[in-house]
Amino acid sequence: MAQATAPKLYDVLIVGGGPAGLAMAVGLARQVYSALVLDSGEYRNARAAHMHTVPGFDHASPASFRDKIRRDLLERYASVEFRSATVTRLRRIQRAPASQSPSAASNTTAAAAVAPAAANEATSDGKDASSGGEWLFEATDEQGNVYTGRKLGLGTGVRDVFPRDIPGYDECWGRGIFHCMFCHGFEERGAESAGVLAAGMMTSADMLAHIAPMVKRLARSVTVYTNGDEDLAAATRGKLHSGKIRFDTRRIARVALAHPPKLHHHHHHHQDEEEDSSSSDDAASTAVTLHFDDGTSATEGFVANHPAVQQRAGNLVAELGLQVGAAGEVRVRAGPGNEAEGVDGCFVAGDMATPMRSVVKALEMGTFAAAGLVAAMNAELDARDEL
Repeated sequence: MAQATAPKLYDVLIVGGGPAGLAMAVGLARQVYSALVLDSGEYRNARAAHMHTVPGFDHASPASFRDKIRRDLLERYASVEFRSATVTRLRRIQRAPASQSPSAASNTTAAAAVAPAAANEATSDGKDASSGGEWLFEATDEQGNVYTGRKLGLGTGVRDVFPRDIPGYDECWGRGIFHCMFCHGFEERGAESAGVLAAGMMTSADMLAHIAPMVKRLARSVTVYTNGDEDLAAATRGKLHSGKIRFDTRRIARVALAHPPKLHHHHHHHQDEEEDSSSSDDAASTAVTLHFDDGTSATEGFVANHPAVQQRAGNLVAELGLQVGAAGEVRVRAGPGNEAEGVDGCFVAGDMATPMRSVVKALEMGTFAAAGLVAAMNAELDARDEL
């Protein structure tokens, strides 16, 4: 349905309300640029009850971390707004030259006459070389609402892709199968044994030899499960020397939590049921049983594995024509500003734009993306003597 009035024009649309998007909002607020954060409410670490390696928030919940940043922004900075919305379409558009010039904290509305256009047709100051029209970004959410910004900040993250040939992996993910030994594992330290599973991103001898010693720091012994790959086991064994790291090449039929949360319920008190089923500090609840094709099984205190990932908003990445690297990350231009290759005015940060995925990395990238956005907009305003 066509809207009666054009949407408000923000300096920056930020798609993604995780650490990367929030960090972008903070930097933009500090330079008094208007920003709208469009947050789908879907986060990669949704199953994690606690987060770690984030100074000041160690063992805090990811939700409390995000809430604190949002509260700080809303209480202190009037130029940042939030909207709960899932963006389903993104495009770069051009509007006819307007008599009114943009300001650093715009409250104007976008012109109604716009047309989709290729990313590389604009000059560095955001204007079309032939017509002088301004280039904007337009986002549409699943309800049909339209949002417009002069620049675009993307922090839409990635989605984990579980191995299809290992039934039960989904149930165990984030509960007994952990992808990072800095984020998880310390709470399970002292486990009699722990496993390393060769699957997803962890299918090379180098990667397995990197992860296994980290797991060993947290368990008395470690078994690397190569799921039928004898050559991988031999190659990895040649890179390690510890007698407490063993190898198992049996083919895996399925995996399961050894003590599913429902087994910990105390039926005499509903509150106790909720506490026991949600507790991630109960080491027994992280145990994973690997069932093999030969009918045998093995139980580990926890299992380390990093599944493959894909862009969470792959449709938006493709629609904008963003370039993707070998590890599935959106490629950025050289320099500190994290501007996406091939699309002027689009800045990316967080898990979607790096193979080194973590909260602190997302914060760092979001901060520098904000710096890139600010530098670009300041330069455009200065060129027109409108700072």
